[in-house]
Amino acid sequence: MTGKLFYDELERSIKQLEKEVLEYVRKEKKFNEEFKMREYSHIKRTISLMKINEELEKEIKWATREKKIKASEKNRKEASKH
Repeated sequence: MTGKLFYDELERSIKQLEKEVLEYVRKEKKFNEEFKMREYSHIKRTISLMKINEELEKEIKWATREKKIKASEKNRKEASKH
């Protein structure tokens, strides 16, 4: 009888451990999915910011050229006056 009780107790322990493992695996899977979504979101945002930065750099170059052209024209006008 003692052997049967011991066996039953071991079976209960095994079933409890199996439940715990399944719960752990479920939580791990959920965590991994959430992590991937955050990582994807982060990458998407980084790409978006890179595109914005590229556009701003183009605008700065264009504005710099405009200033240089205006300064050059102003210098020519002043030089032609003298």
